[in-house]
Amino acid sequence: MRLSISTNFQDDYIDEIKKFSVKEVYGKLNTDFVGGGRPSFMLPVIGKKKLGLFIKELHLNGIKFNYLLNSTCLNNREVTKKGYNKIRSDLDWLSEIGTDSVTVAISFLGQIIKKHYPQFNLHVSAFAGVRSLRHAQYWEELGADVITLEPQTLNREFSIIKNISSNIKAELQVIANQGCLYCCPNVNYHANLVSHASQSKHRSKGFLIDYCAFECKTSRLNEKVNFIRADWIRPEDMKEYEKVGVKNFKLIQRNWTTMELVRVIKAYSEREYKGNLADLVEFLFRENTFLTLSRKIKYFLHPFKGDLYGAWKKYRRIKQKVGSVEIDNKSLDGFLDIFKKESCQLKNCNICRYCHTIADKVVKIDIKQRS
Repeated sequence: MRLSISTNFQDDYIDEIKKFSVKEVYGKLNTDFVGGGRPSFMLPVIGKKKLGLFIKELHLNGIKFNYLLNSTCLNNREVTKKGYNKIRSDLDWLSEIGTDSVTVAISFLGQIIKKHYPQFNLHVSAFAGVRSLRHAQYWEELGADVITLEPQTLNREFSIIKNISSNIKAELQVIANQGCLYCCPNVNYHANLVSHASQSKHRSKGFLIDYCAFECKTSRLNEKVNFIRADWIRPEDMKEYEKVGVKNFKLIQRNWTTMELVRVIKAYSEREYKGNLADLVEFLFRENTFLTLSRKIKYFLHPFKGDLYGAWKKYRRIKQKVGSVEIDNKSLDGFLDIFKKESCQLKNCNICRYCHTIADKVVKIDIKQRS
């Protein structure tokens, strides 16, 4: 098992995570030219100098650093001379500060890295949407070292995962503690939204009303089966993915506190968690550790850009509709057995109803605070 874990860049972070068997830490500046998988307002602010010092301290503790350049769209700036030179300048800087790996979602960036920066390991982001053998082979031919499978589609498809791992040499990675909707129809659109919301000099200036997040959270409260057929992987079930060739497990949530992250890392390191699955997976909105008043003003005080009041009311309705969600992790022992034998993609959820039955048994929603 190799864990790739997110960082919040807090002062207590490295001292806490070095207690566990961690292969690498990943993260990025809260804004840069390429952008990535989280909007700027959700990410901790860290300068270039501090990032360099952070990487040095990681290396002293035997941990590698992976920088995310996993935007799905650069507004065609990458094919301009100015944009290309900026990408090269940023990669030069990442090399100078000792970055070990770079994660991308666009093959154009992957080609630049393999041609000019062979010292970097090339990782393929889940945003690249790898969901078939041929897709994985394409990235391997380009030079990818680690390929992250698209979790919304493949995290329960063991026969497909095994077929991919058996036919490529690149290592496979899965995201373990995500809670996205099964085969989410907004996955590509959402990736584009957050990519643009973390790019420097983008016309949005980091402003984002995250329609996809609202829809995702609301869908769970409307149909609690969506808590179960989401793409999470329990710590106890990591062994099932190792059996079909997965070597790397990615743990997310860069806007959580260090102790919240430690709880997640500990559970997956020990391959067991006796508690609420929602402690490990962000099913509903949580308070953002880094969204201070000044950042709220910076990123959201743009009254003519969108219906901020309407978005705020929707957010409040979701927050007030439910007090908490309880999913006893241990009650899900054996849940994966059916997926190891059969493909979900060949079934009609409304006829199968396996996840519906499980949800009725194990998902408990606090109704005391429901409006």
